[in-house]
Amino acid sequence: MGCAGCSEDPVANPLMHDWNKVLILYCDGTSFSSSNDDRIDGLHFNGLDILNAVQDDLSNKIFTDLSEVVIGGSSAGGLAVYLHLDWWAEKLASVNPAMKVVGLPDGGFFLDYTVAATSNYSYDADLRQGFNDFNCKSGVNQLCVASKIANNQPVSDCYFAEHTLPFITTPIFIFQTVFDSWQLQWENGMADPIDYNALNAYGASLEKSMQTAIESNQNNVVGGFIDRCFHHCTTDELLGTTPVILGRTMAQGFASFWLDPLQTMVIWQHDAPLPCEDCDCPAGMDGPAKR
Repeated sequence: MGCAGCSEDPVANPLMHDWNKVLILYCDGTSFSSSNDDRIDGLHFNGLDILNAVQDDLSNKIFTDLSEVVIGGSSAGGLAVYLHLDWWAEKLASVNPAMKVVGLPDGGFFLDYTVAATSNYSYDADLRQGFNDFNCKSGVNQLCVASKIANNQPVSDCYFAEHTLPFITTPIFIFQTVFDSWQLQWENGMADPIDYNALNAYGASLEKSMQTAIESNQNNVVGGFIDRCFHHCTTDELLGTTPVILGRTMAQGFASFWLDPLQTMVIWQHDAPLPCEDCDCPAGMDGPAKR
């Protein structure tokens, strides 16, 4: 579970505040996708092997007693939901074929976006290099992998949510902002003084990529709550109070989807640029502070 599903505040998180929760600590640098026999710079990269061991342990202890599961994660954990949701659903179905499984990624829609502003290589190139170096091919969505191989496309595409989402078969509800503060800093780069035109251009690219990926999902299993506030991942205030879009908070949007995943409604906030002063954002989240 990520922070979006872990809040114990019944106001912010009315559906899941009193649910049992399992926290799988993120420590492998690859969103639990690596399976490398060799060390790199003295380090082990075995996220998928760790995830398999955790799943085996949980299966022996608690999974047999479950009937409803939300697979959640925030930031890199959000990406892990996109990469592993169908894997989790398959494992859980082997324990209980009637088990209800829904994904809840929070702030993990990192873009396949080329900008050489944050390192010698742009962020997308860094991720692709890691995908290959850390042997992540077996640790991502295998329908995506098969499609890329069949179409002679880079398998490392499957390390990005925008390329994986079209292949996901398990119901999934996306928490994501168009103006993710971490992504604007580290994928796009924020100039000093703030260049709002550049930040809004990145936001437009992220929004378009999400729309394309959602519409391309072959199984019609995607819902979501897409806001335009300047933040990375979800706070209790964002989850349960503001913004309200089409009469729903984030928590209410997910609760409706949980009750009926077939509705696959994606709740988009109205089009507005940074600084988004009329987006009903929590204090300090209408845009980066002017320098």
